[in-house]
Amino acid sequence: MINHDLVISHLSLADALAWKKKRVLRFISFDDLQAAAYYGLCLAAVKHNPEISPFAAYAKIRIEGAILDFARQIHKRRYSSLDAEDQNGQTLKDGIVQHPDLQESLACIAEGLDDNHKKIVFMYYLDGLSLKEISVKLGVVESRVSQILSKCRKQMREDYVQMVV
Repeated sequence: MINHDLVISHLSLADALAWKKKRVLRFISFDDLQAAAYYGLCLAAVKHNPEISPFAAYAKIRIEGAILDFARQIHKRRYSSLDAEDQNGQTLKDGIVQHPDLQESLACIAEGLDDNHKKIVFMYYLDGLSLKEISVKLGVVESRVSQILSKCRKQMREDYVQMVV
């Protein structure tokens, strides 16, 4: 059974934690973070055992956990890897190589990268080169190419989010 008085008296804690997380989770609206925080607060009010810990300390942990769980769900839904396979076993990389309209989209999203990183992204996604082939062309180890691509994917996702929001 939920203790409504605990929830009402700690709404400001949930709001404060949602605002704090908003600085880090810019791609999620404050309203969504606040809803996740309220959900965590309600869970805390249901499961809290006053003999073990004070409510505010327990609620803080549950609220932060609910916000992070929500952020993970959003991230999984909206920002899957460019290398994820679809139901036919084809990656977005394969689709980009085969479709010129996707190539233009990739070029637009990659606009914020520096020239060297953009070159690696284009070799991988547009030219269809493997990590090994790129490493040979550039004279760097394959793991470095992989690191750069991971960094570029992250930057392109963030840039894309800023474009859409």
